Amino acid sequence: MLQRILFVWLAFVMFHLYLRKWFAPGVALAGVCMLAAILPYTYISDLQESSSLLMLTFVVSLWALRDGPSWLFAVLLLLGALNNETSLMLPTAYFASRIQGFHPKQLWATGWRTLAVAAPAFAYTLAIRYITRDRPHLGAVLQLGDNLRGVWLSLGISFFDYYRARYLFIFLIFNVLWIYAFLGLKNKPRFVQASLFIIPAFIIPHFITGVIFEVRQMIPLGFVIIPAAFFWLFPKSDVKETEPSKEAGSAFSPASP
Repeated sequence: MLQRILFVWLAFVMFHLYLRKWFAPGVALAGVCMLAAILPYTYISDLQESSSLLMLTFVVSLWALRDGPSWLFAVLLLLGALNNETSLMLPTAYFASRIQGFHPKQLWATGWRTLAVAAPAFAYTLAIRYITRDRPHLGAVLQLGDNLRGVWLSLGISFFDYYRARYLFIFLIFNVLWIYAFLGLKNKPRFVQASLFIIPAFIIPHFITGVIFEVRQMIPLGFVIIPAAFFWLFPKSDVKETEPSKEAGSAFSPASP
């Protein structure tokens, strides 16, 4: 319990500091409060010991990805992978935030740089997977069929009984923030746009190998969805000016060389 309280508290502090680059202090605090309010709804009656530290390493890695050198992000990514493989989704945002165009040379250069940064974390994970290859998995390795079936059956539940539709919790947990995160996309900083690529990289593997109604797995996406939604929710008076040199262009339409 002590490590859980400590790491969750540190994650909240780091998330507040992470948001302060973009938002006024009150709005940054509101982002932390929103994440804190979401956490109780992810409760399930068993404990994933790595979850609290995952929150901390995920937000700190995002911070390094946005503001720090590549080597620092590589180190934090490795530290995150030592605790939980979910951190391995972060290189998606590294690639999307640094690509400058779709020319083969640009794709090749950014791709190799991304691979180099992510290599230590992936090498460690593959090594651990190999060493523990004979250890039994707690459940079925592939969960895609059960997850899709569960979502389909849950769609047939009465709206007033959605509190029992566990397989829909993945969509309900962030509610309309899922939509707000993508509204006004071209007006958001490039890094915010790039970070949204983490969402499919995050959800697809969880749908394939995870038990998707365990929505505690979705908590790290709050560090991506909440700031993206806030850029649409709040007026410009609450949003700080970003540095043009770092934020110019769009992750969805890279600048020409």
